[in-house]
Amino acid sequence: MLARSLYCLAALLLLSLVGIVWHCMTDSAFRYRVLGDEHSLLPAIAQYIDNGDSLVQVRQTLGDGTPGSHTKAQAWTDIQIQGRDREGFIDQYPDDILPTDTFVAYSGFPTQFVIQFRDDRVVNLPKSSLAETYSQDGGEQ
Repeated sequence: MLARSLYCLAALLLLSLVGIVWHCMTDSAFRYRVLGDEHSLLPAIAQYIDNGDSLVQVRQTLGDGTPGSHTKAQAWTDIQIQGRDREGFIDQYPDDILPTDTFVAYSGFPTQFVIQFRDDRVVNLPKSSLAETYSQDGGEQ
């Protein structure tokens, strides 16, 4: 009787462990943040990041971002602010770009993705285009 109970307990623990590992391996944010899988960046953003999320939430989900990205992003911000009159700017930045905004870059495939923050909150995230490209389960459609 005791052996049977121990066998059932071991089987239950093994199934639980398999479930946890399965969840971690299929979670795009985990694959990006922990395993460094750059293909998982955009699915993770599509699934877990939204306009209004805090910088802390984004960093907990995706990690800290590219070291030194703030310096590079400031130069990029200045260029974007100067290009306000170009076609598509309003579509890409409906909440505009302010000189006080900060940006954090994340390395991904095929290119890096830069997230804009205003007062430590995500703004101008192209959620609709990400949702069109990536399904809720984190895979490409």
